[in-house]
Amino acid sequence: MSRNVKKRKNDDSSAVGNSDRRAPLLDDIFSSHVDSSDDENAVAASTLETSEALSWRMDPVESLSDWTIEIVYNPSDASGENGGVSGGGSSSSKMDIYHVHKCHLISGSCKSNYFSRLFSEGGRFAESQNGTSRIELHELAAKAFPSFLDYMYCSDHHLPLDTENATAYSFLSKYFDMPQLRIKVKAFWKKDVRQKKACEIYYEHAFLLNESKIHRAAAEHCRNYLMSIDTKSRLVHVPRLDFWLKLVEDGCPEHSLPHWDWYALGTLVAAFCRLNYSQLDQETFHKLTSEAALPSLSGHAALLLLEAERLLVAPNETTLTSLQQRCIDVITSHWNDGLLDEDDTSAILQNQNGLVLSKLFIGSLRTAAKKEASLRRRMRFMIDR
Repeated sequence: MSRNVKKRKNDDSSAVGNSDRRAPLLDDIFSSHVDSSDDENAVAASTLETSEALSWRMDPVESLSDWTIEIVYNPSDASGENGGVSGGGSSSSKMDIYHVHKCHLISGSCKSNYFSRLFSEGGRFAESQNGTSRIELHELAAKAFPSFLDYMYCSDHHLPLDTENATAYSFLSKYFDMPQLRIKVKAFWKKDVRQKKACEIYYEHAFLLNESKIHRAAAEHCRNYLMSIDTKSRLVHVPRLDFWLKLVEDGCPEHSLPHWDWYALGTLVAAFCRLNYSQLDQETFHKLTSEAALPSLSGHAALLLLEAERLLVAPNETTLTSLQQRCIDVITSHWNDGLLDEDDTSAILQNQNGLVLSKLFIGSLRTAAKKEASLRRRMRFMIDR
């Protein structure tokens, strides 16, 4: 019997030993620390260390980031080409990664309804499986995304709006379903778009991001400044046919306004057609360049239209089109003024067919002969006096 008691005692001591080796509790750790809450210096120092506001720019581990956003886009080249969405991630696409916090994306007056639906509906969406949203954007929107996140995180919701980024913010506010931000951005661009340089920028950016309301407003204001816009303008590089068709419709004699400058309009239309010939069909090209639409042409515009028609229509070498004949008449009548510089003129003419070149040569000789005869008559008149 004493042996059993002794064995039971040994078992009890073993159990006590095991309990002493259990994992520590959080309360045990805190109870062993010295209470420094009465130490004002220690409290002040601790406050300084933790006073930094939560931000997506912080280390994701330290800030306990619980969601990742991958923004994929195609960077534009030096000429500004491309810059669109990646189309599934091409070899040239770029990806920016943002480690964010759900609470900042779905709370407050600046919350995103897009993310609210994503987070509230749980496993319905594939993103919930790995806690990552992969979003393909145009480069304009992708570049504005960091400050867009700052706006969602910042307590005063400051947004650095300007002409170059307003259209991107408008797009992002629509994409992520943020009505308050969209209203704020709209109030800005509606005033800003009235400026001459601004309306050209809005016109281009709204086309690239498919912001139709901004594009319509920008197009309307661009018409007001059209006569002071040159052929290097953003307007000329954006292939929006409706804008140019509306221009020539408003410019036709039966709809003409007193301030229309036919030479300026013709030069812009010609530059647009030459740059965007691949976007035009023959019917649209003829609408834009008919004599009804452009009753007067400068030598500059005539050269550009000759090149545009060669690229688009590929006229034959036996007959001249009506546009070719008009351009030849203009060029031969103004062969010594209003043309492009020598290199550009040579580049255009060397690609023309033999019929066009022969007509230009003969017409220029006739013009020169007429001017010589006029000069002789003037000199004879001066001598007779």
